[in-house]
Amino acid sequence: MIRVQLSDKQGRELEDFRRQASSKDSEKALMVLLNAEGKSPPEIAKLLKRHPHTVRDWIKRYIAYGIKGFNRKYSPGRPKEKRKRIMEYIETIISDLVFLSCCNLLTCCFFSMVLCTLNCVKGLFRFIDILVSLHLKEEY
Repeated sequence: MIRVQLSDKQGRELEDFRRQASSKDSEKALMVLLNAEGKSPPEIAKLLKRHPHTVRDWIKRYIAYGIKGFNRKYSPGRPKEKRKRIMEYIETIISDLVFLSCCNLLTCCFFSMVLCTLNCVKGLFRFIDILVSLHLKEEY
């Protein structure tokens, strides 16, 4: 049977870790603390609704590596292929939206320039019309 012997300092470190860590990491520290209090891995597993093998694994990791043993470099289980495809799809949609937004912006700018040009031309014709009418008034 696995039994952890904790010093007062190690116990305080685990308690502090439990307060600061995520719920999963906090549960791992709790497994070690309960084991140090005398509970067996099957008892802890029943209490926390985990498999005894899982409890033993985390206790062994703590014995071997300390609190750093609670961290994993990988996530167990099937690789997240679906998430990768979904992220690629989302990136495609976003890039298409950005392209369409840019096209819409360019279209709006183009029509604004055309309207400004038309207004300028109309203004120019009004100005020419005024000049012509003034010139005609001077002749008569």
